Amino acid sequence: MELASNVVIVYGVVAIPVCVGLCFLQRWLSRMDRRWPGMILPVMAFVLAAIYTVMTEPWGAYFGGDSVQIFLRMAGIFVAANIPTLVFLVIYFLCRRGREERTRMNLKDL
Repeated sequence: MELASNVVIVYGVVAIPVCVGLCFLQRWLSRMDRRWPGMILPVMAFVLAAIYTVMTEPWGAYFGGDSVQIFLRMAGIFVAANIPTLVFLVIYFLCRRGREERTRMNLKDL
């Protein structure tokens, strides 16, 4: 029991700052003048989710099983693995919308 609590504490201490740092990095990339830097992290997260989905065990464990069950399980894994992609895209579109609104306001002020 003690080992499990230590692992949770270490992962919490490491994972939370990494996630917060990635969100701030995404915000900074999304606010750049060009559009493509803000899409770097969402594309990387999507590719990693696709790789993770292909590399999971159900392909081998259920190879002789029902194909619908395999598809549903793989689709669920793919959707769950794409949660960071969704978060990065939300940050991207919110930052781009705010940037476009500020640009319109500046043009009206001229």
